[in-house]
Amino acid sequence: MEYLINEQSILKDVNHPNISKIIEVRETKEKLYIITEYYNGGTLRDFLKIYQEKNNKALSEEIVQYIMRQIIDGLNYLHNKKIIFRDVKLENMMLHYEDENDRINNNIMKAKIKIIDFGFAKHLKKGELTNSIVGAPFSMEPIMIFKLFSNNQKYKDYEYDEKVDIWSLGILFYELLTGKVPFEADDLEELVDKLQKGDYIIPATLSEEAFKFLTDML
Repeated sequence: MEYLINEQSILKDVNHPNISKIIEVRETKEKLYIITEYYNGGTLRDFLKIYQEKNNKALSEEIVQYIMRQIIDGLNYLHNKKIIFRDVKLENMMLHYEDENDRINNNIMKAKIKIIDFGFAKHLKKGELTNSIVGAPFSMEPIMIFKLFSNNQKYKDYEYDEKVDIWSLGILFYELLTGKVPFEADDLEELVDKLQKGDYIIPATLSEEAFKFLTDML
């Protein structure tokens, strides 16, 4: 219930073309209904899976750039309002098509990206930091993982702000470019080790701009 109340509070305070729009909230004795805009294109995860199965290759940098620009515009808007999203992943990016043929043909270059699911988001005051930990371990930002699972004491009291979303955005960028996650691990111990070492493979096919953009975020 706490996450639902938090989500509706933040969504009522935001208005951006790349962010889910809340229409109405209805509450009964037993349930809380958050009514939002309807988006017809599924998630970015759905799109990526369909594209790879159909074309047997990764997305072009042109397509990835089109997608990333919209997500960054949305996150930049949130960050300017001191809102941390804390759940940047393909599943939380919805697609919407104005034209039905574009939807049927998965014409991503005509899609509008919408950021959804603000249960983990947090509104900070100016200059405020937070140390709270949210999310599932394999999708958390490194700082949160290190706070929970690392023996390094310097992370225990570490506080962060909205910039923590940038690393997660780097993970999403990598997935769009390659169809894989950069830090694959069988358990948390292996994941922590790879994150601390920055151990991931950068595709040799990336342009100079994509390479710099990726490494700056990760």
